[in-house]
Amino acid sequence: MVFISSFGLSVLISLILVPIARWLAFKYKFMLDVPDSRRVHKKVTPRIGGIGITLAFLGAVGFSI
Repeated sequence: MVFISSFGLSVLISLILVPIARWLAFKYKFMLDVPDSRRVHKKVTPRIGGIGITLAFLGAVGFSI
């Protein structure tokens, strides 16, 4: 039961933090992948969303201990 609740907590935290990180990246123009001839993205894409995912993972691990 602890694994299911920690998974749910991780999903909930990531659903909250990733859009906030995306918004902050666009607002402050921080860690944006601007397209050019070497990039895959066709439009400006934030690269900071991994911070929200990492914090969600750490929160779930901390909850399950």
